Amino acid sequence: FDGDSKLDLFIIYKTESDESFYSGGFLWGDRIKLSDLQPIPYSFQTIPTTLDANGDSYVELLGMISNDQINFKPACLTFKNRTVYNVETLNNVDDLFPSSTQATVDLNHDLVADLFLTINHNNKPKFRLYELPITKMTLIVEYDPPDDVAICHLSTFADIDADGELEHILPVCMNFDCSDSRIYVRDNNKWYKLPIDFGKDLRFPSKNEFPPPFDQIPISIKVADYNLDGFPDMVAVMKN
Repeated sequence: FDGDSKLDLFIIYKTESDESFYSGGFLWGDRIKLSDLQPIPYSFQTIPTTLDANGDSYVELLGMISNDQINFKPACLTFKNRTVYNVETLNNVDDLFPSSTQATVDLNHDLVADLFLTINHNNKPKFRLYELPITKMTLIVEYDPPDDVAICHLSTFADIDADGELEHILPVCMNFDCSDSRIYVRDNNKWYKLPIDFGKDLRFPSKNEFPPPFDQIPISIKVADYNLDGFPDMVAVMKN
């Protein structure tokens, strides 16, 4: 975070278990040990995303951010000299959807990273892709989740059809008990259901099935070539 080539750790935490927001702070690294916690004077409504939103090779934090623990707005924190250097409020962006995916990713295939946001539109998620920089964002495209989805879990991105272009991968539940769990892929501006048979008793778990604090962690899938056969595979936490 401070550009010294040594990895640092950003921690979010709650000082009281019933707090509706997270506090945050840094543990600065020197390749041997971490410093004491250095809190920052900002609060987060949900887990923020780490990314380089302005292309300066420094890591920023993007999320629903507040300096008074009351009014949260979509914003990006930049850091210099181990302090908050700037707070860039995303004035033309709707509130971010709780526990959702924000990322820098090239989804329009122009070899330049863009900003992917999951925004809150009438209490439902909507996906938007913006051209950077963060100070002059331009909307490229927006689209909805697949029809009749009850719960959208975290998005991920991978080239699962080996065409050299990234696809948007979205695990979902078609009902609120997640008994009908699916994985969708968006390609060529259309959603496709992956032909995966989870079986009668296998499904994505719902958050209320986890004990605190794990009930605050969104469900996600991880994509990689786990068996080294040259094809992407997926790992997910499932409920039997």
